[in-house]
Amino acid sequence: MISITLTHEQVMALVSRLGEPDDSYQSAAGPTYGLVRAWRLGRSWLLAVSAGGRTDYAIADRSRDLADILEDAGDPDDTLDRLVRRANTRGIQSVDEATGDEPGPYYVLETRHYYGPMDETRVIVDDAGLPLECASYEDAVRLASARYAEGYSLAPGECARSHYRIVAV
Repeated sequence: MISITLTHEQVMALVSRLGEPDDSYQSAAGPTYGLVRAWRLGRSWLLAVSAGGRTDYAIADRSRDLADILEDAGDPDDTLDRLVRRANTRGIQSVDEATGDEPGPYYVLETRHYYGPMDETRVIVDDAGLPLECASYEDAVRLASARYAEGYSLAPGECARSHYRIVAV
């Protein structure tokens, strides 16, 4: 493997020379929505991930699509985090909803809908900021129902109230 370092100016010159990206993907990158652009460089890809007013560049050997790269960005051993990344990359419909037959534990994912159209999914957390774990499917249903029954005011840029999905990990 060969490793090289490019300056910001060199990367900008490369992007300018390559022109329009060969592929792009709108995604939620953590709490901030962003855009991933990719240019083919022979057998590798130049990736530009723009989010929160910042753009990061990387060279990747991309044998999968951009959504796979984004999904793999976190801790591979954290199943709950992987489900949230999948929902933010491919949409909440790509995450299997729990049926109640799984051993659990269960968690409730909240998906907020913004103009763009963009969605942002997060796990409901406790007062300490930790994922709120439900011991049973029924507890998770009660939590989601209580959240949905609460009064709801749209946040700036939000176009519809949140939806909830129960998942088992």
